[in-house]
Amino acid sequence: MAPAIFHENLSREHAAQQRNFSGLSVITFKIETFEKDNQSSTPNALAISDIWEIETFLIRMSFEIGGQIRDSEFFSRVSEFGFWISLRGGFESAKIASARMLAKIEVARFEFRAVQSFNISVTITELLPEEGLSAFISRVDRNYFPCLPDF
Repeated sequence: MAPAIFHENLSREHAAQQRNFSGLSVITFKIETFEKDNQSSTPNALAISDIWEIETFLIRMSFEIGGQIRDSEFFSRVSEFGFWISLRGGFESAKIASARMLAKIEVARFEFRAVQSFNISVTITELLPEEGLSAFISRVDRNYFPCLPDF
């Protein structure tokens, strides 16, 4: 789904979580195409064929993710190299779900030569009690885009 629809659904889930005191987490999966060095990140030079193969892998990844989530959960591709997944439940539930999804993704990954040379990072961000939606999204953003400044 489009990021705007994802955020709209996340807003609804946040409101429900605040009413019901249930858990809410966002799992992110990202293909790391950057080399980390001290404070900066520099893009690796990607060939057009590698970009096409990564795109194809991401489409496959979306099917793997879609097959692993419940109807009440949802996901969105929010950047050119990854996905955000909203899950009902806290950190432990998200950890179990992300391990299950990553196992499926790892099996699919070996069909794609270009993707084999990159890491797939997984981050779980759990909504804190009494945390506002914008603060929660900011934390997910900072985890997903580490170059963003703190606000």
